[in-house]
Amino acid sequence: LGSEVCGITSERAVVCSSGGGPPQGTYRQVAVGSGGGDACAIDTNGDTVCWGYTFSDMLYNGSWRSPGRYVDQSVDILGEACGVREDGSILCWHVDRNDGRRRTLLTTEFPGRFRYAVKWEEELCALDDEGRIDCAYHYREPTKPTGVFREIDAGYSVCAITQSGAATCYDTQSHAWASDWYSESYRSMAVS
Repeated sequence: LGSEVCGITSERAVVCSSGGGPPQGTYRQVAVGSGGGDACAIDTNGDTVCWGYTFSDMLYNGSWRSPGRYVDQSVDILGEACGVREDGSILCWHVDRNDGRRRTLLTTEFPGRFRYAVKWEEELCALDDEGRIDCAYHYREPTKPTGVFREIDAGYSVCAITQSGAATCYDTQSHAWASDWYSESYRSMAVS
């Protein structure tokens, strides 16, 4: 595992620093998990293909295709991935490593009309068509920020930018959204 950098070339191929990657094809988006061990890419048809540690033995070629057509996706450090489908709903998938030698693929659906989904650790937050953020957590009641947002990103935490440019991030210590750390107005953001 470790660090992984993937990009899309001018020919729309995915190239990764490890030399791995999806099957040959043309792609429009790529997402790498924070730990660098897993990645997914959306091809120009809207299909998602995933590869790396988690997905290595799901198919003969070391990659796995998620059912449906997607417009956005996110992969977390644990190899769990979520994609926003063309109809705005979200499908998340991961491999159950607790079932012995057989690796079972588990999926969860979230209905709604979303634009972006971000995964971080075992959490999911998504930005809907109206700029609201909704979150789902595995082990506690969800906490979501109030307001209207234009962007959301995640790494080891999740942050969002409001329509006015203010930033707010989820504080993993207090399990609450906080904006007192950021006094600037932001156009865009990236979270690691």
